Amino acid sequence: YASKLEEVYNNAVSNFNQDLETVNTILSRIQELNVTIRKNEIHGDNSLELKDERNVLLDQLSEYMKVDITYTTEDIGAGQTVEKLVVKLGNANPDDKVSSDETVLIDGIYARRFSLDKTMPMENPEYDPEDANSLPYLKEDGTGTNDPAEAKQVANTNFNLSLDALRDVNGKVMYSITGGREVKMAVDTETDKNGDGVPDDFPADGKATTVIDANTGAQTITTYRKSGENYYKTVYTRTPSAVVNLDDNDLYGALQSQREFLTESGEFASATTVHKTDENAATKRGVQYYQKSLDLLANQFAKVFNDINQGCVYNEKGEYVDKDGNVLNLNGETVSKNGLTDAQKTWLNDNN
Repeated sequence: YASKLEEVYNNAVSNFNQDLETVNTILSRIQELNVTIRKNEIHGDNSLELKDERNVLLDQLSEYMKVDITYTTEDIGAGQTVEKLVVKLGNANPDDKVSSDETVLIDGIYARRFSLDKTMPMENPEYDPEDANSLPYLKEDGTGTNDPAEAKQVANTNFNLSLDALRDVNGKVMYSITGGREVKMAVDTETDKNGDGVPDDFPADGKATTVIDANTGAQTITTYRKSGENYYKTVYTRTPSAVVNLDDNDLYGALQSQREFLTESGEFASATTVHKTDENAATKRGVQYYQKSLDLLANQFAKVFNDINQGCVYNEKGEYVDKDGNVLNLNGETVSKNGLTDAQKTWLNDNN
C-alpha cells in the first residue's frame, strides 16, 4: 500500500509540474498576442482573429486558477490610445490582510511566469502556539525563530509557488513611475547657507541625480533646471516589478487543488502549518494524510506485535513452551500463565 501511495504521489507531482508548464505557456502566448494586437491597433487593424485566440487562452487559464480580466486603454502619445489587457489573480485568499492573491499576471505587453520554490523554511515540530516562548521555525543552529526568512531552508515539500517580475517579451523588467511634479526650490538662509543665491543642493552642472534602493532596486531620480533667477527640481521614482511569493491560499482552481492533494495531511498537520500557513489545514486530506495514516497503522501494528512477543512463549492453552514447542514442566507440573506460583515465575525468569 505504501508503494502504491508513493506511485500516486509521484504521478501527481508529474501532473502538477506539467500543468504549471502549461500555465506558463498560456501566459507567454497571451503576452505575444498582446504585443501583436497592440502593434496592429497602432496601424489601424482591429485584430479580431487574434483577439478570438486570446479569449480562448484566457478561458483555458481560468480553468487552472481564478483570474480577474479587465480591458483598459493605454496612451501611446500624440492623442492615440490602444486597448490594454490586464489579468490579475482573482482575490481568492480568505485572509483579507493578504494582497498577493491580487497579483497582476499580465499588464499589456508585460507578463509574469510561475515558478516552484526550491526551498521552504524548516518547521519546528515542537511548536506550541499556546506558549508565547515557542517559535514556529528553526534556524540553522536549531534555535527557534518567528521569521521564516531567518529559518533553515529545506526541500519545498509544500509546493510553494512564486511569480517572477513583470517582463516584456525580451525579458526587460517593467517599471512603475511615481512622483514627477516640478517644485520651485527655496533660496533662503536655510537652503543657501553660503549666500551665493543658489540652493546648496542644486548641482553645479544642473544634471540629474539618481539614488538606488539596495533592497528594492527602486531608482529615485531628481532633475534640476534653472529658469531666470529661479531654481526648480523634479523628483520621481522608478520602481521595478518584483518577485511575488504566493501565500498558501492565494490560488483557487485546478492548480490549487493539485497542490492541496500533494501537501495536505489533515489531522496530522503541524501546529506551524495550521497557525502560520493555513488555518483550515487540519480538515484538508491529501495523499500525505493517507501516507501518515498508513505509517500510524504500521507503527501501532509493530507495537502490539512486539508487546505480545515479550517474555516466554505459550501455546493456545496458556502453557509455556520451549523453542521446539514442548510444554515446560517444573517438578512434574505444567507451567501455565494462568496461576503461576512464585517459584515458577523465578524459574522461568532464570532459565528461559
